Amino acid sequence: MKKFFIKILLLLVVIIVVDFLLGFVLDKMMANQKSELYGEITWVKKNKPDIIVLGTSKASHGYIPEIITKGIDYSCYNLGQDGSNVIATLAIISNILQIYTPKIIIYDLIGQEFDMEMVSSARFKNELPYIKNNEKIIHLIKEEDKYFTLRTLSKLYPYNNRLLPLVTGLFQEYDFVKLYGYKPLYDNKLEDALKTETKYDYRTENENNVLKQAFKELLEEIKDRNIELVLINSPQWFFADGSPKYEFSQSLAAILKQYEINIYEIGTQNYPQLNNKQYYRDMAHLNHEGAMVFSGILNQLLKDKLLNP
Repeated sequence: MKKFFIKILLLLVVIIVVDFLLGFVLDKMMANQKSELYGEITWVKKNKPDIIVLGTSKASHGYIPEIITKGIDYSCYNLGQDGSNVIATLAIISNILQIYTPKIIIYDLIGQEFDMEMVSSARFKNELPYIKNNEKIIHLIKEEDKYFTLRTLSKLYPYNNRLLPLVTGLFQEYDFVKLYGYKPLYDNKLEDALKTETKYDYRTENENNVLKQAFKELLEEIKDRNIELVLINSPQWFFADGSPKYEFSQSLAAILKQYEINIYEIGTQNYPQLNNKQYYRDMAHLNHEGAMVFSGILNQLLKDKLLNP
């Protein structure tokens, strides 16, 4: 029996050592990524653009850095991440702020920012390598997932299902400066979307407190570093009754009022030039043609803001 326990103990020691060594190797691999997955964040930390765009798929497909900074002596990179949430965004910017402080952060808000469906760990799985050493974010996630702290004891856990992308990312040559993170959508499926999509059913009881707290932490980090925050409600198409698919919740409005932050509404009501079906991939996303028009409007907004602060 004693030999059995010794063997079990030795096996555990081997597992822990292997986990630590492989985790160490993967950390080094991630720091040398040349692919889109983690390479963009590494590129940003190295090149230190003046403006960073943050948000979900509306950000990644709607903001064109070269148009946004036209005539402005600022550099810009789009770090919008498809299918992510505010926890993922907090992880990304917290990691970047350890290296440098951008002058401006543009954050694309979405109507379902605090929705229960948005708290799924699948929405921040790509950012786990940036979360693993961030006690503030770990504490937040632990409120939703009581076993999360235990899982983060493993050095391999943050790279779960990421081994192959990490290996291939060492050899792929992603052109970070071609579009500066912007990911264009060239098709138009709006008519199909209008037939199948329904208005987002916002309900206060479906909001998640962890996401609310993560959003507050994000605002605090930006405020503490004296970074200019530009919150944008970017264009979306509307139903026949004139209502959009997504509207902001009262909770979000209350938080912005608490922090004395205004939202820049850039939509069809304020900017008639955006009232064109040809500019929308679906109800929530601009296609490339629409992104060019929207980014031009944002460019003028930034010029006015920088010249007349």
